[in-house]
Amino acid sequence: MMRILTANFKSGIYLLSSNIIVSLAHFITSILFTRIFTPEVYGQYTYIFSIIGTLSFFSLPGLNIAIMQASSRKYKNILEKISLERLKYSFIVTFIFILLGIYMLATDKPTLFFLLIVSGFLAPFYYSFDGYASYLIGKRRFVEVSQYRVISSLVNAILILVFVLFITRNLAIIIAVNLLSVGLINFYYTNLLARKEKKEINSNKEMKEICDVIKYGQKLSFINCVSTIEYYLDRLIIGSFLKFDTLAFYSIGKMVSDYTIKNVWQVVYQIIFPDLGEVEFNEAKSRLLKKMIIIEVLFFGLCVGLALIIPYLIKFVFSKRYIESAKYAQIFIIFGILNIPGVMIETLFQAQKREKAIYTLRIVTVLTHILLLLILVWRWKIWGIVFASVISYCIFYPIVSIYLLKNEKD
Repeated sequence: MMRILTANFKSGIYLLSSNIIVSLAHFITSILFTRIFTPEVYGQYTYIFSIIGTLSFFSLPGLNIAIMQASSRKYKNILEKISLERLKYSFIVTFIFILLGIYMLATDKPTLFFLLIVSGFLAPFYYSFDGYASYLIGKRRFVEVSQYRVISSLVNAILILVFVLFITRNLAIIIAVNLLSVGLINFYYTNLLARKEKKEINSNKEMKEICDVIKYGQKLSFINCVSTIEYYLDRLIIGSFLKFDTLAFYSIGKMVSDYTIKNVWQVVYQIIFPDLGEVEFNEAKSRLLKKMIIIEVLFFGLCVGLALIIPYLIKFVFSKRYIESAKYAQIFIIFGILNIPGVMIETLFQAQKREKAIYTLRIVTVLTHILLLLILVWRWKIWGIVFASVISYCIFYPIVSIYLLKNEKD
């Protein structure tokens, strides 16, 4: 028993450490971009990767769940098979990027045309070979997956830094380096693990189960496509209908608020989740209500303190060119206080495996956010985008959470 606890603790430390290093590598790359490129260029970079992120559901990312399940059941030859399946579907993205590029060229935006064409041909390789992580997690090889993820993120960050600082600042080349480095590293790891798999034939029963798991992964990809679109929609709207420098300011503000509040919440989540999951629903509900006031007070102090120092922090880290980002970060952080009850209630639903309540909460909130984005942007431009997020996640989300909690029965 002690050996199992020690192994789990060690695995948790590796996974947490790798997440921190990967986040830092991404954060440092963003800092470099904001200090070297103008807000206009950084906005274009953000816009391209928002499109890449939005279209990622065509690569069937839900198949990574299939890889995880199949590897945990010790099925053979699944990593290569599913990775190639994802690559095949990913070329749909290339076709869409070409159409978008033609539209940009027709509307006299040749720079975006070139960026979209380059991204379109490289995106399938960027998407398709990250299944190695799911494969290793299914095998419970957590130390190995942590090491691979850290190496991948560091190599990617170093290559981008070298190109930007010493070779070229051409945005198309930088995007190509980013996509290619991630794709090639993932391909190397996937190929390495696929070669080590035993080249044995699965039984007919196993083949049927693999096909069922793949179908489930495909369905999961399409179920999650609405959430994927909603996640990137604000940046897509700003880049398409407003200005790229506005997108840069908004993205930095959103990133700063996310890095601070969400990372702190992740720690709280890991502490309270087991406590809410080990008892019956009514007892868990009682525990939640006792913790909610304390956590809300703690987050209130944290958010107010962050909001006061954010302008100085952004000026110091990202340069004074991005000081406009501070107002967006302050709004998201301050209103984030109202978001905490909803997040805590959803944590209760997760700990108690209340799937219907989770799905209802997420679907209603996501659809509300999309609807408000499309309505408010035409009247208030960038502030319509901000108001849509605040209303959806800081007002509507907690209200719906409380309503579901009151109507949820043991």
